[in-house]
Amino acid sequence: MAPTLPAATTAVQLTPGAAPTVCARRLFLPTIDARLIALDADSGRHCADFGDGGTVDLTIGMGEIKPGYYQQTSAPLVACDRVVVGGRVADNFATGEPPGMVRAFDVHSGALVWAWDPGNPAITRAQPPGSTYTRGTPNVWAAMSFDPKLNLIYLPTGNATPDFFGGGRSALDDKYSSSVVAVDASTGRVRWHFQTTHHDLWDFDLPAQPLLYDLPDGSGGTTPVLVQTSKQGMIFMLNRVTGEPVAKVEERAVPVCDTPGERYSPTQPFSVGMANISNQTLTEADMCGATPLDQLLCRIAFKRLRHQGVFTPPGRDRALQFPGSLGGMNWGSVALDPHNAIIFVNDMRLGLANNLV
Repeated sequence: MAPTLPAATTAVQLTPGAAPTVCARRLFLPTIDARLIALDADSGRHCADFGDGGTVDLTIGMGEIKPGYYQQTSAPLVACDRVVVGGRVADNFATGEPPGMVRAFDVHSGALVWAWDPGNPAITRAQPPGSTYTRGTPNVWAAMSFDPKLNLIYLPTGNATPDFFGGGRSALDDKYSSSVVAVDASTGRVRWHFQTTHHDLWDFDLPAQPLLYDLPDGSGGTTPVLVQTSKQGMIFMLNRVTGEPVAKVEERAVPVCDTPGERYSPTQPFSVGMANISNQTLTEADMCGATPLDQLLCRIAFKRLRHQGVFTPPGRDRALQFPGSLGGMNWGSVALDPHNAIIFVNDMRLGLANNLV
């Protein structure tokens, strides 16, 4: 049987200067030039009561933003009467890049309700006159999650630029980078945070929307959990009330290097209570090729690189990071089969050869 086709709809062209409307139902559209636009869900027109004629300028309070340095790359999160946005800050262009802000705006008026500045917890809304939010801080470029019962928003953060050298990062950069940060949806204040990479030198941003799931506890009840995938091929399961691991996490010693001006975390968290995917320490036997000669050349290339496992630190020699900065697991988050308690993840096995100059 052929599918039933929907009734014809009328396309509405967004013409500059067209008469704005006040919207009963609205859609929020972020743009790559740092605007947040509210549209009437029924007509497609701008919502006149939101911001300036339907648009909020997300560059306000951010200081200098060079073209391409700050943009929206994920859908905004609507949490009750707040619309919450983070933003992507360009990697590795310079230090002192735009702030990694998360801000909540009133869904009706577009007025700023709260701001979370990872570099200055004292800032809760607009910054003082003549100043900007803290520049170069960890940012939230992936999608966020919201638990209405707990009134918590879960932010997957990245790391402060540059990705592979952290000698200039502040203590707050190190505290909140590459972490799940739970903030109060009403105020934006941090309730808890859990870090998946300490002093991240690998661009192991948390790249995906956290999954919220009520995990059966075997006694007829459930435990509210958050499942977070990572570029390093690990899956973290946390109690979404407290941030404590539900699946076991161990701190394990990792290698360090000798880059001048750098500091290193001697340990990193390993999620051992969940599956680890394609982040094993590689050997020559793992090299492959279409022919025996190809395999031999691949082995020779591998032997010319320093490789010490998933947390191989970058240095002045050529090192192989595996997984690389694209993953592992990246933007796609997970799919859930709640009836069988199974999650499905996308795995990208991409390495990265780098050296510092």
